[in-house]
Amino acid sequence: MTDTLSNMNSVHINLSMLRVLAAVADTGSFSLAADRLGLTQSAVSHAVRGLEQAAGTQLLLRGRRGITTTAAGDAALAAARTALAAVDDIARLGQAPVEGVVRLALVASASVRIAPAVLNRARAWPALNLRLLVGTDAEVAAWVANGVADLGLAFGDEQGEVVLDDRFYAIATRQGGSVPASPGDFAGLPFIMPASGCEPMIRRILGTAGVAPDVVLTAHDTATLFALVGAGHGVALVPGLCFPAGWEATIARRDLGPEADQPLRLIGATGSAAGAVVAGLIRQAASEAAVSLAARPAPEGSPPRSPLRDRPISAGTPPTSSSAQRPRGRRTTTR
Repeated sequence: MTDTLSNMNSVHINLSMLRVLAAVADTGSFSLAADRLGLTQSAVSHAVRGLEQAAGTQLLLRGRRGITTTAAGDAALAAARTALAAVDDIARLGQAPVEGVVRLALVASASVRIAPAVLNRARAWPALNLRLLVGTDAEVAAWVANGVADLGLAFGDEQGEVVLDDRFYAIATRQGGSVPASPGDFAGLPFIMPASGCEPMIRRILGTAGVAPDVVLTAHDTATLFALVGAGHGVALVPGLCFPAGWEATIARRDLGPEADQPLRLIGATGSAAGAVVAGLIRQAASEAAVSLAARPAPEGSPPRSPLRDRPISAGTPPTSSSAQRPRGRRTTTR
């Protein structure tokens, strides 16, 4: 009888390999990953080689933009983060329960993809009460600065930890619409502007080509914006995080490339145990969103996508008693 063990790969995957993979993906560099983990660069290289041997395929690529993940590497990275998160969960079993209220302010596009994942994972802490506030980038930054919110997720130039580089996409109707391929192609086209806080970034992106958008309509939520574009009333420029389910039925889109990337930042203090848990959940949700965005098929001729800017994560799952909250008098919009 053939010994089946002899046919298995002799390299065993360990947690150190998974941590190395995550650190290299985070930093885009073997040397920076080594510094983060307190290892030598040769030890990092050895761990990557061992993991690739165990996986039976190449996981990382060297390029002009640094180290990037292959398609198999994206899958391995997501699995590695899940495994590391599970280990964190086990390590926390003997710790005191996390409890209290954490107020998370976030821009509307992050509320579409990141907020549901954070809420789902926060259920692992029944005594954690997570409250959401949705606003523009400026509102989120102000709420955190004024103590209305404990943590914030927003685009812009605020000081904070970059958890995701979100790419902006040109969109047009699928029914014979021409999708702009660059910021300059928006010149003279009827433009639908989102009113939920993206306008400064949109004008900055188009301004790189000297284009001022010809705004014919303004949409206060994502559903309205996509409906108007799908019906052929104009074109728009939107972040990748905000695409709703089923958008492909009426919308054609084009990736505008890394020049249109905008950093999504985690701002605020995480001094409390509850705040630290929520920050870890945000990092994990942003990491998974980045992998999902990178895995989306790009239009022909679009540049390669690699939005991963993740940080070390801790895992969890959202509260049964979570509640949404906004300051009185403000309107909830969707980016």
